[in-house]
Amino acid sequence: MKGLVHAAIFAFFIFSAPLGHAQDANASRNLSLEQALELARNNTENLDAPRTRIASVRARLRAIGAMPAPELRLSHDEGRLAGESSQEYALRFRLNNPWETKALVEEGQARIEVARIELKLTENILSYEVKRLYFETLYRKKDALLAHEIAETQAAIRTAHDILVAAGQLTLPKALESRLETYKTFAVASKADRTYESVSSTLLALLAQPEGTPVNLVTSFSKPDENTSNLTLNNLFPTATLGRPELISLEHEGEAARARIQQAEARRIPWFSFFQGNIEHDRRISSDSDQWGVLLGIEIPMWGHRADIQAATAELHENLAIQRLARRDLRLTLASALRDYRAASRQLAEHEISSVNLESELAPALEESPNGQGIDPVSRNQLRIGLFEVRRKLLEARYQFQSAHLALEHAIGHPLRKE
Repeated sequence: MKGLVHAAIFAFFIFSAPLGHAQDANASRNLSLEQALELARNNTENLDAPRTRIASVRARLRAIGAMPAPELRLSHDEGRLAGESSQEYALRFRLNNPWETKALVEEGQARIEVARIELKLTENILSYEVKRLYFETLYRKKDALLAHEIAETQAAIRTAHDILVAAGQLTLPKALESRLETYKTFAVASKADRTYESVSSTLLALLAQPEGTPVNLVTSFSKPDENTSNLTLNNLFPTATLGRPELISLEHEGEAARARIQQAEARRIPWFSFFQGNIEHDRRISSDSDQWGVLLGIEIPMWGHRADIQAATAELHENLAIQRLARRDLRLTLASALRDYRAASRQLAEHEISSVNLESELAPALEESPNGQGIDPVSRNQLRIGLFEVRRKLLEARYQFQSAHLALEHAIGHPLRKE
């Protein structure tokens, strides 16, 4: 009787083996990392704000130095005697301070450079975010597949236990434990599916692709660099600071602050505030007369400008302090990223060695015996579940290394090496 039960269980596993979760190749689109980056750059929503800011700053620069609108001045006076009056017509032109205008132009040019660098910075952040989501989507998809493999294998064990209970060869509590474990594994698989769908939707939104678009991510995880020991903080930090958009942007902000000091100093120079031409017509009892005149206004700075210079100088000192702080923060970020990269690299190597050894040890036990002897189907599937769990841990280690790899590249500002 026991042999018949085992034969029935063996037949069940042969004919009810899961077919897997292969995607319909015709409905999926292969998407490499470079293609994803190109789609993200072409999505106008991602970069429109910094691009339009450049145009806005340029427009403000072109407006600097424009002649102020002239002022028309009219006056009318009635004389004490009847029939006497006077009218005055004047046109006043306000004049720009050339030294202040020059300093304003310098600040505007610095603002344009800041806007250009901020566009580059936004592009770098977008690139990092796309790479992060791309590899997380790849990881979540593979993790969900392994979670379903575990759940389906556990379901097969549950069915086998039900058969043994029906044959009186297994107690009901043992079968109930199997059912509870099956419920847990399917719940884990369902959660893995939801996580994959969430990350995938975010990636598709960045790429301006319709939600639910089936894509097949074809770029594999990065592999550890054999020359990891050559990566040191002292070697990487000078490279990370060279051409760094964040630091260059702060430097141009410093140039703008210096220009504001020059503006405050320029306002201390006496200069014509306006030029006015006027004509006055007098109507008197005995005669009428017209008088022409020219009026010049000169601004004589006497107070208030010292405070402007002090305020602008304080802004410059603040900017210089922020620059020093940014370099310190970059060094700390780079050191942390390098430590994480080395740790993830070692962890991945350990998982790969352990996984290879375990696969080779379990391979004979997972093979079906030609004469129907050997490990029973339930034990064999329990070993399969253990192997799937090991594969999930290895996959997680590869993803953690990939995340550390991306973080280090982002901290350095360029790829570690050409793939």
